Amino acid sequence: MHAFNRCNSLVSVDLPASLKDYIWSFGGCRNLKAINVDEANPNFDSYEGALYSEGLYTLYTVPCSWASYEFPEETRMVADLSFYGCDNITTIFIPETITEIISAPFQNCANLEEINVDENNRYYASIDGVLYTKDIKMLHSCPVRKTEVDIPNTVETIDRFAFLGCHELEEIEIPNSVTFIDHGAFQSCLKLSEVEIPNSVTTIGYDAFADCYGLTSVTIGSSVDTIEYEAFRSCDSIKTVYCLSLVPPVVDTRPASSFTDEVYASATLYVPDGCKADYEALEPWSLFANIEELTGTGINGVVSSDGEVSISVADGSIVVSGASSVDVYSLDGTQVYGGAAGTVSGLPSGVYVVKAGGKTAKVHLR
Repeated sequence: MHAFNRCNSLVSVDLPASLKDYIWSFGGCRNLKAINVDEANPNFDSYEGALYSEGLYTLYTVPCSWASYEFPEETRMVADLSFYGCDNITTIFIPETITEIISAPFQNCANLEEINVDENNRYYASIDGVLYTKDIKMLHSCPVRKTEVDIPNTVETIDRFAFLGCHELEEIEIPNSVTFIDHGAFQSCLKLSEVEIPNSVTTIGYDAFADCYGLTSVTIGSSVDTIEYEAFRSCDSIKTVYCLSLVPPVVDTRPASSFTDEVYASATLYVPDGCKADYEALEPWSLFANIEELTGTGINGVVSSDGEVSISVADGSIVVSGASSVDVYSLDGTQVYGGAAGTVSGLPSGVYVVKAGGKTAKVHLR
């Protein structure tokens, strides 16, 4: 496996008649023009220099130097990593004949802008150049050049590596229909600074947000019960984690924990009111040096009220009563207001942490 990966001096390859098995071997060979197969080989075929199974049924590898690609009529399946490192390809068209796309065939296509699908394809569809299953219940693949994506509220699963390497993606709104974020789904989205995982999600897969170096704030919805290992690996810039579940989610720490030592030491973990002791009693949540209780969130109406201090949102402003002063912070920990309680207006839309009279609340201004 990976035997010839990144061999940039490789221009062509001749595979013998004796070859029986093929495991992805030519990824990142930027000057590779053709993979040829001996005509006597009973297991593999070459067509115009791309590698297929016998009869062209499954596409295995497209040479990295290619600037365009067209599926043969015989092809039905697209193998994992089949377009890996094809940096010159900007658009891919999935014809009606394709019935299965395995895992993440479009990884590391650095200039891929669109994945389009024939409208007559019964298994897949494309919306704004993003690949989905036909029923729009799974988001399969997002081209790495996308700067924004509007995920439909029919999507239930974000597939493995769906947004891997989308370096220009600065924000993403995950709809409340999503229940599963598969492993590596948002890995290496370098400009992503905040992520709110909605209350509908139950599982966050391993490496889901790994290597998102710009991530400063994470909100984990109230229904998340499982976070797989290294979900936030190398995300050292995280300053605030909001975990809204009344029961601390189970976190797989093998082989490594979901958050980094830097995050455990310097970030603040906000948990629901009355739940601090539960989080302090369970690893890895107990590793957070700073844990605070959080009353709730809101768009309009009362967010937090104990009969004395009231924090609410009205008409795009934060309203605080029952306290003499209030401090308001953005999700990256920057103080954006500090002063007399009352109505705090003029803040841009977004999520803020409000502290007043010994109460802490998270509010959403729109």
